[in-house]
Amino acid sequence: MYRVMKPIQTGESMLSVGMVVDASDWRNLRALVNMRYLAPVLESERVVAAEPKVKKAAKPKVEAEVSTEE
Repeated sequence: MYRVMKPIQTGESMLSVGMVVDASDWRNLRALVNMRYLAPVLESERVVAAEPKVKKAAKPKVEAEVSTEE
């Protein structure tokens, strides 16, 4: 797996920066890596990308009650 570092035109489509692609069978893979168009994705990045992101619940806002009784 490789991360796109610079936009790449592939036929009729465009690969944008940040996309992760399987370029293992691409003919010019070494040249694209050497010219910094692609960068190998580290194993630690693969694990983080595979885990679903969990959004934390927002803390409920507590409003202070103002008492006018004396």
